[in-house]
Amino acid sequence: TPAPDTPFNAVTPTNPPRLIAGSLGAIIGQFKSIVTKRIRQSAHAADDPIWQRNYHERILRNQAEYDVIRAYVLLNPERWGDDVLYTG
Repeated sequence: TPAPDTPFNAVTPTNPPRLIAGSLGAIIGQFKSIVTKRIRQSAHAADDPIWQRNYHERILRNQAEYDVIRAYVLLNPERWGDDVLYTG
């Protein structure tokens, strides 16, 4: 329980944030839940991780942000050989 002087809706270690029904976060959470269940039902990935840990979605708010992310996605495969995790 939060300390007596903590507001009811304050985010604390014992009172994590809650999703608002119908919000984008709730919709994405529902999507991820459904996809995870379907993948877990297949014999191919029963115990493998499904989602990247500590990953945060970002809403693109304008054309400039979209252009930056699009360029990153398009150019990323070309840069894979320079990545420290590349072993090929």
